[in-house]
Amino acid sequence: MIPITDSIKTTERAMEFIPFGAADKIRLTVEIVKTIIAVPTKTGKSCSDRDAIKFMMLCQAQRLNPFAGDAFLTGYDSKDGGAKFSLITAHVAFQKRAESSPDFEGMESGIILQSVDGIIFEREGDFSIAPEKVVGGWARVYRKGRKPTYRRLSVEQRRPAYPTPFWEGIKAAEQIVKCAEADAMRATFPTLLGGLHGDAEMVSVDTTNVADTPARLMAASASSPPPKHVLLESVPEASKTDEPPAQSPQAEVESIVIAAGYTFDDLLNWGKETGHITEPNAANMTCFDDVPDKVAIMLVRARAGLIQGIKKQKAGAK
Repeated sequence: MIPITDSIKTTERAMEFIPFGAADKIRLTVEIVKTIIAVPTKTGKSCSDRDAIKFMMLCQAQRLNPFAGDAFLTGYDSKDGGAKFSLITAHVAFQKRAESSPDFEGMESGIILQSVDGIIFEREGDFSIAPEKVVGGWARVYRKGRKPTYRRLSVEQRRPAYPTPFWEGIKAAEQIVKCAEADAMRATFPTLLGGLHGDAEMVSVDTTNVADTPARLMAASASSPPPKHVLLESVPEASKTDEPPAQSPQAEVESIVIAAGYTFDDLLNWGKETGHITEPNAANMTCFDDVPDKVAIMLVRARAGLIQGIKKQKAGAK
C-alpha cells in the first residue's frame, strides 16, 4: 500500500499527486476540471474556479482519481438561478479502500423486507419479489481485533423528499444496500473513508452530459487513462428537480476539514485536547456524521479558528 506521505505538488490552479492504490501521479488543473470532469447543470452552467479548486483539494486530500471513476463533480441548477456542484465518490472507491486495509475481514449486506402480514426480516443481497416490500438495508463489516460494525438504514430515511426515478421500484433496494455498506465501511475505517460520501448517498444528479464522459476523460490523461468500464452506471439518473438536499452541519464540517487537508481523526484529536468535544460524545464518534448538531454548528461558525487549531495541535503532537 502506498504511504499517505507521498509527495504532492500544488499550485493555485494545478496540482499533482499519486492517487490511493496507484503507482503513477496524475495532474489536475482548474481547466481540466471545468472542461472535462465537471458535469454541467441541466441548463448548461459550468462550475466556477472556486468549485474546481475545492474539487481538486478534496481529491488531493482523499487521493481520489477522477480519471479512473473514483469521483465525480456534478452540477445542479439552484432555485435562485445559480448553480451548485457536489463531489460524489463512486461506491467502488469505498470497496477498494476497505480491501486495501490488512485489518479488513469482509462484509455482508442485504435488504430489510416487510411481508404481507407485517413481519420485518433481513435477506442477504438486494433480491425481492412482490408482495414483499423493501423497507431498509443492512450491512455488517468485519475488522480484525474489533466487533463487527453493523448498520441498518430505512428506505424512508434515505429516500429524497423529491421525486427521483433512481429510488423508484426495485432500484430502491440497490440504493439502500449501497447506503448501508458505505455507512458501515465509513464507521469501520474512519481514517481511510472519513469524509467520503457514496454515489447512492447523493441522489440528485443530472446525467444529461455524462454519456460522453469516458471519452473525454481518456483524452485528458495519457499517463493515467481510465478503464473503459468507468463506473458511470453508479451515478444516479436525473431527478425531476435540480435542487440538491440541504447540507447538514456535519457535512459542512467535513468539507471544511477535508478541504484543508485534514482527517476526521485530526478533528477528534483537536476536539478532545481543547475540550470542544467531550465525553461521552468523543467515545461514540467514529466519523463526521457522529458530531453532535450543536458542536457541528459551532465548528462551522468558527471555521477559520478550527483549521488553525487543528494545524497547531498536529504541529505540537510531532
